[in-house]
Formats: sequence, C-alpha cells, structure tokens
Amino acid sequence: MTLITYPSRVHFADGVLEEALRSELDAHGYGAPLILGEEGDTDTELSQRVYAGLPRRARPRHVPIMSRDTKYDTARTVTELTRGKRPDVILAYGSGRAIAYARKCRQMIHQADAEAGHNTAPKDIFAIPGVDGLPNPCRSSFASGPAMVDVASRTGLPRIVICDPTVTDGSSVEEAAAAAVDALARSLEAYVSDAYNPPADGMAIDGFARAVRATKSAALADDPVYRRELMAAHLNATLAQQKGIGPTQLLSDALRAPHGDRLSGGALSRIILPAVLNTRQIPEDRSDALRRLLESETTKSLNSDIEALFAYLPLPGRLSDLGLTHADITQASRDVQDAIGDGAGAQSGAQTIMEAVF
Repeated sequence: MTLITYPSRVHFADGVLEEALRSELDAHGYGAPLILGEEGDTDTELSQRVYAGLPRRARPRHVPIMSRDTKYDTARTVTELTRGKRPDVILAYGSGRAIAYARKCRQMIHQADAEAGHNTAPKDIFAIPGVDGLPNPCRSSFASGPAMVDVASRTGLPRIVICDPTVTDGSSVEEAAAAAVDALARSLEAYVSDAYNPPADGMAIDGFARAVRATKSAALADDPVYRRELMAAHLNATLAQQKGIGPTQLLSDALRAPHGDRLSGGALSRIILPAVLNTRQIPEDRSDALRRLLESETTKSLNSDIEALFAYLPLPGRLSDLGLTHADITQASRDVQDAIGDGAGAQSGAQTIMEAVF
C-alpha cells in the first residue's frame, strides 16, 4: 500500500508575503509567533517584510540562528528561552537552513513539554523560503558523534508555505546556480526512486524540467521570470521527495552536519550527483525521459549529460574546494553507515563516491 499525503497549504505569487502571512496567522488565531532567521537576516528588507505581515496584536519573539550553530544548538536555545511562555507557531524565513532548524525546535519543545506534563508546544510551522527553497521534508538529521537519521519520515512539510519570488531579489549568480542544481538533483533522485507515487513522479519531472532551464540560465538571477521558475522548481522538488531521500541528499547532509549546515547543499549536489550517477543503474525509460529534458545531443549517458550541464557553472568542482578534508569524508561515511544500518557496505560505498570527487 502507498500512502500519499500532501498537507501543506501553499501561497505562490509575486509580492504575496505580507498579505498571505497576515491572513494565515489571523485564520489560525496565532498571536505569539517565534520568528527564526539567519543572524545576517535580522535587519534586512526581508525581515522587515515579515514583521509588516504580522497582525497588530501579534507578540513576536525573534531568535537569530548563529552561523556556527547546529540545529541542536538552536533548538536547545529556543527551548530554554521560551520555557514558561511557548510560541503558538514557529515562523521560519529566508533559508532552507532556518526552516529545517524550525522543525528541530518544534520537536525539542514538544519533548520538553511532554516530560513536564504540559501541552503548550507550537502546533505549526509557517515557512517563507528564499532562493534555496524548502529543505527536504524527509531530511536526514545527523549530529556530531553518533549519527541520528530519520530517512523514512515524510511529515516534515510546514503547515503553511509562502512562496514569494520577490524575496529572492538580489541573489547572486552563484546562489542561483547552487539553488538550481539542488532542485535538479532532488527532482532527479525522486523521479528515479523505486517508491511508487505517481503524483510525486509528475512533480519530480516538472521540477527537473524547470531546474534544467534554471541551471542553463543562472546568469539571469535578477530576472523576475527566472526567480519564479526557480522557486517553482524547488517547490516541486520538495513535494516530490515524499518518495524519500536520495543518496546525493543523504551524503550532502552527512557532510554539512558538522559545519552547522553552513555549506551550500547546491554546491555539494553539483559535485556529488555525477559521482552518484556513476554508481547507479537507472531504468532506461526514466533515463530517456530525463535526457530528453536535458536536450542531449550525445549518445553517451545521463551522467555525461549532467556533467556537461554542470561544467560551466560558477561552482566548485571538488569537495576539497569547499574546504572539506579526508577526515570529513571518513566521518560522513561512518554517519551514513550508522544512519541506514547497512553495515560496512554503506560506509564503503559512501567513501568511494566522495573520494572520487574529493
């Protein structure tokens, strides 16, 4: 049996942020939001727009995510700061990292309240994604030391998502390229997954097509139509990942975790995806469908087409270019092994893939 659930309510339009946020907070009766954003986003035009979208009666509490903090650091801080006066909703904006951290904050508050015999934890997460889109709804969750991962959960989508392409104004070509690659990798791996979910396949193939166009046109990062297409690609990629997490995302998460997720997921996907495809046998019909969208003119392979697409992007081509070391690769490989419980085979496979692109 396949259980298919898409619980998020999504607003998608240019300039919709303030109106959509105010209407949703009012509709749910929320007046004490916890606002999470990157420390560099606390006094920006985006943060001002978020506050402009709050109802007058709202009593917000803003917690910036420090650059070196892991999600566990931020969640512990939030749990302590709000003890005795919990928020009724968590509002995360600006980055996929902030939205992923919001999930961990809600989880730890729930745990703390359950242990204390209370039931005051926030029920919902509202998300306002930026150029890098939403995080994986079944995102792996690695911690320093023993790995912790939930690769099967598909319940991580926010209750409300406000996709306003205008919030990505001013994004650099590098940021746009990384975001497009991340959407492409997530869509591709969802589409070729063995899990049976026809709606997700449709969103994956559409997300892949939009991501290919965005990758080819990253130099147009400031164009409103480009920003809209990129955000649409990311939304489709996220919804398609109800089929589960792909190996590129799994390896990327394992590498990012010790660094507080500060490394770009898109930059890592640009490096890791071709190496992953080198090790996979993809059904011919699926590979052909993807290659048609890539408008391949070669007779080689999906992997060679992806490598050609990525070749001229303004992104690093090796893991070492991102400051990662052999020790990082070894630790990430161990974490992957612990996470998926596949013995030494998982560690060896992960190590081989990452060493090939080190």
